Amino acid sequence: DKILLMSQSFSEKVKTKRIGPLALRSEISQHKLPLELLNKLIDDIYQQYSISELISFHLVKRKILKNRVLSKKDQNRLNNYLKRKGFYWDSILDVYNEWGIL
Repeated sequence: DKILLMSQSFSEKVKTKRIGPLALRSEISQHKLPLELLNKLIDDIYQQYSISELISFHLVKRKILKNRVLSKKDQNRLNNYLKRKGFYWDSILDVYNEWGIL
């Protein structure tokens, strides 16, 4: 089944690149899939991979420490990095609050 193969392929992309739903949507949309199928693929993939865990991975990778407030400059850089990785602002804020870095 072509859809199952695509799902596995994109799931692997999320696993290796740790990209967010916006970036994944951009990559999948190149395949001209119906919107309903595109949304289902994205929902299925992010049920496997927690968005907050993916964002947390990037924070650890960037050596961000929990419960330590970032300077405005560092926070802007981190915000832009996570947005480029394809995460929604609401998801980013939730993780920031969990980590106590706002």
